Amino acid sequence: MRGPSLLQALDYADPENLGGASRAALSLGGELAAQGWTVTVFAGRKDGPPVAACRGMTLVRFPSTPSDERTARHLPALLLRSARALGAVPGRPPDLVLGHQPLATWIVRRRAARAPLAYYFHSPWAAEYAARARRAGGRVQPHKLALRILAERWTLGAARLIFVASEFMRRQLAAFHPGAHLARKTHVLPHGVDAERFAPSAGAAVPRRRLGLPLGATIVLTLRRLEERMGLEELLRAFAICRSRLHDPLLLIAGRGRLEPALKDLAGTLGLGASVRFWGYARDEDLPDLYNAADLFVVPTQALEGFGLVIPEALAANVPVVATPVGGIPEVLGELGPELLSRDCTPEALADQIERVLRGSGRAARGDRYRRFVLEHYSWRRCAEQFAAHVRALIRG
Repeated sequence: MRGPSLLQALDYADPENLGGASRAALSLGGELAAQGWTVTVFAGRKDGPPVAACRGMTLVRFPSTPSDERTARHLPALLLRSARALGAVPGRPPDLVLGHQPLATWIVRRRAARAPLAYYFHSPWAAEYAARARRAGGRVQPHKLALRILAERWTLGAARLIFVASEFMRRQLAAFHPGAHLARKTHVLPHGVDAERFAPSAGAAVPRRRLGLPLGATIVLTLRRLEERMGLEELLRAFAICRSRLHDPLLLIAGRGRLEPALKDLAGTLGLGASVRFWGYARDEDLPDLYNAADLFVVPTQALEGFGLVIPEALAANVPVVATPVGGIPEVLGELGPELLSRDCTPEALADQIERVLRGSGRAARGDRYRRFVLEHYSWRRCAEQFAAHVRALIRG
């Protein structure tokens, strides 16, 4: 018997520059495909083939740019290219559309207007724009803010079901889009982790050799898009405070983004030299080795962290995490929060917590407690099963 068909809509999902929302969408879609669903992902990409296979799914992609590089002048060409690409979506209309961002969802609705719509609210579009503008030293344009709110509100209103990854993000949704009609159809659906893929290695030596990293260093890793709200400036300042008290320290910053030149300048100004390495884009196949090579993983986010998928991934590899008490992070860490959360988002608090966790987090001392926590709480299989249970009535109806 044929399983349900799902069409996911994302503004951008380039395998060379995956953000949290696109990684979550592809992971959920891959698990649904493994459970017998027919899954198509319609998304923007910078380059690469317009149609490709990925994890049992079909990717149909239109030429686009990441949201932090996109301006209003790109919109007409973007709409034209995406409309043309819709013709490559295979098969008959889907049983269900799952939107992840307003623009792509609106485009897909032109092809699948009769299919029920569900929407995964990853974060408020207007808040992301405002945070980016303020931290970049620019001015928040009221008309741009209003347009984002209206576009997102239309999408949420059209959706029959709304999913959020945390209670924090449920509150964000209610703050930006108040109304009992939206609250009634909103459900918390936490992300999962491929615990088999992110299993711990026997030690750090083998993954470090594969990656060309120093065997004896104390490696502090972060994996982030290099943009304003991610707190990478604060992390560099924190590392400058505590590195003299660490053994052969190396801060490894993996990711790409428009802040990279400014971050490199700041690292030079702070005199960090060779103790900081900018890794660039972390290939998907390198992620398990990167986690296992690290002594500590840091999430220094300053705003709008709805879930933080990298947190349970690092914990699945049994690597301790230091994170700021922002957004949904305290929910994700649960009972581990008191020992892993910094007291606030300042460089001083991050430096103190990095030192504290490194002092007490030897591999022998921690056993497998971080991995056990993930196995008990986060699974893509469980996430996919819960999603399927929520949408079953929509598909039947």
